[in-house]
Amino acid sequence: MSYFESDRYNSGMRMAVVVSNVLSIVGFGLIGVIVAYLKRSDAQGSLWETHITYIIRTFWLGVLGIIIGSATAFIGIGVLILFAVALWWLIRSIKGVVKAINYEPIHDPETWLI
Repeated sequence: MSYFESDRYNSGMRMAVVVSNVLSIVGFGLIGVIVAYLKRSDAQGSLWETHITYIIRTFWLGVLGIIIGSATAFIGIGVLILFAVALWWLIRSIKGVVKAINYEPIHDPETWLI
């Protein structure tokens, strides 16, 4: 049995993925993405690689949405954009937690959608 197939590896990576997503859910997305970046090399070649990619993309696309929403907030549309980004971020983070708990990969981690 290789290291990547061991229960200890899967348990540790699963915990890192769940913690990263939960941090994003409760408003500490920066800390969550830092954890994801730190675990990125450990996840290569496993189902957790898709999760790490998904977390990192969620963070950076969310930051982009926040910048666009903030820049357009003075005309009113920005408030709607910020609300949509918050909802999108929450749904993606919850999806990541559910998939991690069930030991399932993210099927398209580079998508902009949910």
